[in-house]
Amino acid sequence: MHKYLRSIGFRNYGKREFDEWLYGKALVNPDNMSEALDMEGNEIIELRKEVSAGMGICMRGFRSRDGRFVMDHYFPYREAVRKANALETSVIPQTDRNGLFGMNDDTRLGLDLVYYVQDMMRFLKSDQSRNSKVFFGGTSLMGLSSGGKIIMPVQKTAEAIERTEKAKAKRSELLLAAREGDESAYEALSIDEMDTYNALAGRVGQEDVYSIIDTSFMPSGVEMDKYMIIAEITGIHRFLNKTSSQTVYVFSLKSNQMEFDLTINEADLLGVPEVGRRFKGDMWLQGKVNA
Repeated sequence: MHKYLRSIGFRNYGKREFDEWLYGKALVNPDNMSEALDMEGNEIIELRKEVSAGMGICMRGFRSRDGRFVMDHYFPYREAVRKANALETSVIPQTDRNGLFGMNDDTRLGLDLVYYVQDMMRFLKSDQSRNSKVFFGGTSLMGLSSGGKIIMPVQKTAEAIERTEKAKAKRSELLLAAREGDESAYEALSIDEMDTYNALAGRVGQEDVYSIIDTSFMPSGVEMDKYMIIAEITGIHRFLNKTSSQTVYVFSLKSNQMEFDLTINEADLLGVPEVGRRFKGDMWLQGKVNA
């Protein structure tokens, strides 16, 4: 069973119960079917079954000699629609199954942003499918969470918000310059990190850590596309899984100047979500290369 099935409304579904729906309904009557050739020229077939608008199960496999669809693997998804960046994407094939990772060098985060590509079939059909780096006009991102909590916002004045935004923009500029070999940018970043460390050391013994850390976006574990995040909630929507009758939240979030969406089962969320409050939890990051 996929860990993040619960994120789209299949919480507490047993393997037998889910397989009955998957093989008895989803595979028999999919909502969408597409075919393409992978980077090695092998045929891939993808079926999708929605459980709510833009949300469902994606099943990938191949056609047998007698013409039947043979499933290789499946995963839950919710369509990524909100543009997160306009960066070039490096495309990395998944080694153990038919899948792709996308990677952006995002200076706002200070790390290589890796996500699981939702629109692989559209990419494989495009004229850039043989390129290791592609640009289609940006990346849209959607996270699936297996659990999280709502925490209160950090109290800030308008002047503090403006000062913070300017500091983040300046740091992004320095990171970009440092990656291009600018030694003065390296020195400025080192000094900035020392100043930040000294400031935090003076506050951490007197304040709660979540009043010091406004937002964060950090890799989690050994899998490239898993993250732990703290992000500001800028929008809230609720959707019903029409198969399980479970409710899921879709949050619009902002973390480290980057905007993206996240889906979580209502029963896996601790606290009452409101715009302006923050979400803290895990995330499997999916995205579109906007092919």
